Amino acid sequence: RNLYPSLWIPDIFMRRLRDRQMWTLFDPRDVPLLLSTYGDQFSTAYENYEDTVAPIDQIATYDLWIAIARAQQESGTPFLMYQDAINGKNNHSHLGIIRTSNLCTEIVQFTSATHTAVCTLASIAVPRFAAREQAYDFDALYSTTRLAVLCTDALLDNGTYPGVCKLSATQTRALAIGVQGLADTFMICNIPFDSESARTLNREIFETIYHAAYSTSCELAEQRGPYPLYADSRASRGTLQHDMWSNVVLTGRHDFSALRERILRHGVRHSMLTAQMPTASTAKLLGNFDGTEPYSSNVITHRILSGDYTEICPWLVGELSRRSLWSEETRVAILQQHGSIQNIDGIPDNIKDVFRTAWEIDPRAVIDLAADRAPFIDQTQSMSLNVRLPGPEILLNLQMHTWSLGLKTGIYYLRTRAPVYPLPFGVGSVRVHPQPTRDAAREVWTSEAPTAGACDACSG
Repeated sequence: RNLYPSLWIPDIFMRRLRDRQMWTLFDPRDVPLLLSTYGDQFSTAYENYEDTVAPIDQIATYDLWIAIARAQQESGTPFLMYQDAINGKNNHSHLGIIRTSNLCTEIVQFTSATHTAVCTLASIAVPRFAAREQAYDFDALYSTTRLAVLCTDALLDNGTYPGVCKLSATQTRALAIGVQGLADTFMICNIPFDSESARTLNREIFETIYHAAYSTSCELAEQRGPYPLYADSRASRGTLQHDMWSNVVLTGRHDFSALRERILRHGVRHSMLTAQMPTASTAKLLGNFDGTEPYSSNVITHRILSGDYTEICPWLVGELSRRSLWSEETRVAILQQHGSIQNIDGIPDNIKDVFRTAWEIDPRAVIDLAADRAPFIDQTQSMSLNVRLPGPEILLNLQMHTWSLGLKTGIYYLRTRAPVYPLPFGVGSVRVHPQPTRDAAREVWTSEAPTAGACDACSG
């Protein structure tokens, strides 16, 4: 119950799984090169070991996948990480091979027997810069990102660390700036989660955060010097994260050429600047949904000292109220549909599109959004997927899609859902807020039971 396993998967395994080939299992003591290589070097070493080292066993890759998929169906884990994507597109490549992530799969840094990775996280509430029928306020997002970098940089200098952690904290000065409430942002802007408009806004938000973070870090480096292990880093050669990805089309909103020239002159103060954490705890403080995930339900359960009460998604209530569609009948219908509005008569299709839940959105749309913002994320992303009835072949297709896009995290939690629900008793206890605004104070909420293993340390 308290174990959260993860698999560190090389590309050669995925290629063999795609082609339904065999996989060889070794004693790690017999194959030391597999611990110090990645990419083509790993694949070559692996194939050489198959010819020269006695294996423990051989197994069909698809049989191994069946075992992985069954474990995910039962427990939501193991998490899946792609080692070659992580090491091939990582700011710590000059320090050594990365062999692990943190619990929530968004922090990937170099570690060794003498180097314990440390990262300081902060998430930006991106709904604060969205307003109905108005352009998204990228200038405010930019200045807020700058403030986030300045504050987390100060935390690095003034924090108290165990002895084994202080070296990494001060030598690499890694930060992780991410977001919370991306789904809220889409709802405020009246954009369906899986639309092209959502993909465009998603890219613009993360490109803005990335440019602002690096610009601020470069400014700090000009004042105080780059981080101590900056020499020979990719940034020292003018290579930024989006340069490590193929076919990246910048929005043109920010001047990356000028930023790169500044970095070549002055360096950066931090080895890492962006990651996408789950924000399972901190998002609730501002009434936002977790990280970059779609709403799992339009019915929200608040848990406070005096007890629990239920609220319907305030953005949905607001939209229905603006169109004179909100009523007691609608409220009860939403509860009876367990937070879904797709089968409720009288609600227009364009509202249904915007307020679909994670169970009504193709998981590939979640993956595509993650891939669109990935070139602006130094580390990686906590990406959970909601699949109502996940079979091994469905899960395999999703992972092949994720891997083919070059993502570093294949999946954080797999969330499944029973096809049968309890009867909706007690619907009369629902509290309604008919005119929500994005600045209205709202109590702490969750959208279902808290995710098992939600990590406060990397909530951001």
